[in-house]
Amino acid sequence: MENKIEKKRCKFTETLWEDYVNDYPKEFLNEELTKDTRQNIIPAGKSDLTFRDKTGKLVLVELQLDALDRKHMSQTLEYRMDYIDKGEKNIRTILLCNQIKDKRKDYINKWNKTVPNLNLETIVIAKDEARKIIQKIDPNVEWIDVKKKPSLKTKNSSNLNNIEITKPKDFDLAIAMNKRKSISIVKELYLKHRGNRSIITPQEKKTNYIESNHGHDVMNDLFKLKNEFEELKHEFHDIYPSYYGYYRLIEDYINFFRDIYDYKKLLFMPGIVKEKEKDNKPEIDLILFTDTYFRRRTFRLLWQPTNWKYDAHYDEKSLEKINADFKDKKKKFLDKNKKNDDYWDTFDAVLNNERTKIIRERNTNLHQLKEWFVSGGDFNIAPSFAENYTYFKLGRDYFLILDIKNAFEEGSIESFRRMSPKNFWGRLGVCLTGIVRHVHDILSLNFKVNIKGKIKFITDKINHEDKMLINAYHYCKNKTTPTINDKLHLESSRWDNNNDEVIVGFEIEDANHKLGATFHDKNGYNYLR
Repeated sequence: MENKIEKKRCKFTETLWEDYVNDYPKEFLNEELTKDTRQNIIPAGKSDLTFRDKTGKLVLVELQLDALDRKHMSQTLEYRMDYIDKGEKNIRTILLCNQIKDKRKDYINKWNKTVPNLNLETIVIAKDEARKIIQKIDPNVEWIDVKKKPSLKTKNSSNLNNIEITKPKDFDLAIAMNKRKSISIVKELYLKHRGNRSIITPQEKKTNYIESNHGHDVMNDLFKLKNEFEELKHEFHDIYPSYYGYYRLIEDYINFFRDIYDYKKLLFMPGIVKEKEKDNKPEIDLILFTDTYFRRRTFRLLWQPTNWKYDAHYDEKSLEKINADFKDKKKKFLDKNKKNDDYWDTFDAVLNNERTKIIRERNTNLHQLKEWFVSGGDFNIAPSFAENYTYFKLGRDYFLILDIKNAFEEGSIESFRRMSPKNFWGRLGVCLTGIVRHVHDILSLNFKVNIKGKIKFITDKINHEDKMLINAYHYCKNKTTPTINDKLHLESSRWDNNNDEVIVGFEIEDANHKLGATFHDKNGYNYLR
């Protein structure tokens, strides 16, 4: 008996298309070409593919799903210039896409007419045609992003006992629940539906979710999310090239709980807390901090003393002598150069070096004399630590609780629900909120804790699929087959309220501007702090 060949369940993406064009250029570009590079890093970015034709010319190929746009076209021209700078001559440039609008065709014609030897070629292959070519190359490919026509026939399935289907296959799951099928059948359809659609079960919006979420709930939520990713590994890996990035992010969140006491380096050092009244707790701020420069998406959770201030102190006699010496040298400088006192604050390139030397000498002496003393907050922390933390030098590690790279996604509701595994960022946002609450609860045993910053949930109206998946999840949590009298989550009255929502993403309203201690010098000598 021959083994049945397993189908390759794929979604038609730019990366997948690029895979096949790279390996089978003749099928898409209509000529024999030899592989050269793929995703080659050059000054203008990463070029998709390059080949060599029979004459040895470099063939630069750029792919784009859907209609060719201005960005891809201009990028391709920049890539071409980079290859010319590398010494390539008579480069052939091919724009491969699914569609080109008439206006874009006109611009391509104008470029070819005005730029000598541009050789800008276009090849248009519609998505359906490209899918057919790929299936011709590999008959085992099965497209999961192509909608199938609804079947009005009876589904011959022993598991469903020949349930009559009057809706598309996606709704087999809803029918099984409505007919009170066993949990094993519902669970099988639940997993099948998520696999076909590559979707994670949505996170319901709950009133006061932030206040009610605690650490043990977070671990449960994180492991549920991790398990769903493992269940959908095959589907997600085909559709999302960054699958392992999402998976590692979940593990980064989980690993936080394994290293949860690392952040106590400074917080619980002996003698760091000032003497307090017996019933009062030292006060600290728990700060939500985001780093979004250069497209980074880093989240940090830090602590610092509340009302953290330092005042400068000087030995009065020494301060008086430094100021008198400065005043004397300033007067001699002005007399020597026949200038009045107003001149001192103007810029004169000829005399500037001498004047700067006098000011620098005064500032250096002040810096050596100045001492910082804690004047606010409940902690005795050395000024050097405070300065290092304020300027994010070495001292930051002693205040750092959590540091996660690529911790959040930016964009609209549409991007949250379409550009990544559906509902992933909503589920993760709830977990992150739970982590912050967990840290708050632990620290509250010994400190009065103020949370600075806020995690704001992004929500969307619940749709039929959300409702079905949430119902199926709660249905499968029952350990026995439900009866008609059970108060199930699938009751329609539960969703009659139009305000029902699911969490699809989150935003962080951070407290970056309040980071660090405050240094105050009543004499105004802050120069070399």
